[in-house]
Amino acid sequence: VIIPLSVSPQILAVLKPGDHVSIFLSSSSNAEVTIARGIRIVTIPASDSGGLFGSGGGNLILVEVPEALAAQITASGGLGSTTIALE
Repeated sequence: VIIPLSVSPQILAVLKPGDHVSIFLSSSSNAEVTIARGIRIVTIPASDSGGLFGSGGGNLILVEVPEALAAQITASGGLGSTTIALE
């Protein structure tokens, strides 16, 4: 499935479709945990595009993940902050 991830403008500036990233979860209660590795960036929506990812979606990337992992990644947003690293 394809899910959106929010990234900082500095990281967004160096990413491109086809890149692979690792996703990490950081929280105050535990150390940084690796959620996923080798996740492919499908596209980077234009910040002025319409639709679901338009209007305020300027720091989003769309990534392809296995369906079972999608729920874990989206749920992790409420547990702390997610960060990505370019592979």
